[in-house]
Amino acid sequence: MKTNITLKLDAGLLREARVLAAEEDTSISAMLAARLEQIVRERKTYQRARKRALGRLREGMDLRWTPARSREIESLWMSGEGVLSTQVLQELCVNLRRKVAKPLPVDEIRGLIDDYLSWEIVVNSPQAVLQALEIEVRYKTSFWDALILQAAEQSGAAVLYSEDLAAQQSCGTVRVVNPLVG
Repeated sequence: MKTNITLKLDAGLLREARVLAAEEDTSISAMLAARLEQIVRERKTYQRARKRALGRLREGMDLRWTPARSREIESLWMSGEGVLSTQVLQELCVNLRRKVAKPLPVDEIRGLIDDYLSWEIVVNSPQAVLQALEIEVRYKTSFWDALILQAAEQSGAAVLYSEDLAAQQSCGTVRVVNPLVG
C-alpha cells in the first residue's frame, strides 16, 4: 500500500528538481521514493553488518585483539563514522590469511570485508597515488603508510587509528592515534 506525503521545499530547489526529473524521464515523487528506499536499504544493511561485526569483536575471531583495539572499532561501528581505504582492506586480507597464528578461511575473510564495505570506502585513484608520493616525502613515511594518510585526509577524517605510524603525530589535518597505547 502506498501513501502520499507532503513536502515543503524551497522554490528554487523544487524548480531544479523538476528539471532533473524531466531529464531523467521520471517524476519527483518517483525520484524521492527511490532515494528513500535506497537510504532505508543501506541503513538495514549497515545495521546487519554492525551486528555481525560486533559479534566478531566479542568473540575475538582468534585475532588476539586487545580490549583497546576492540573498543575503538566498536566505537566506530556504533557511531557509523568508520572510514577505510582500499589499502587498509587489502592489508587486512593479507594479514588475516598470512600473518596471524591461525589464518582465517577465505569465506570468513570475505564476510568480514563484506561487512566493512558498509563503511565509507576511499578508493585509491591514480591522483591518490601522486598525492601519497608527496605525503611520503613530506612526512618521511613509507609509501604504503602515505597512501593510508592520503585516504584519511581525503575522507575528512580527523583521527587515523594505526599501530604502525608514530602515535600523536599530525599529518596535515589528520592526527595519528595508536589504539594500543594508553
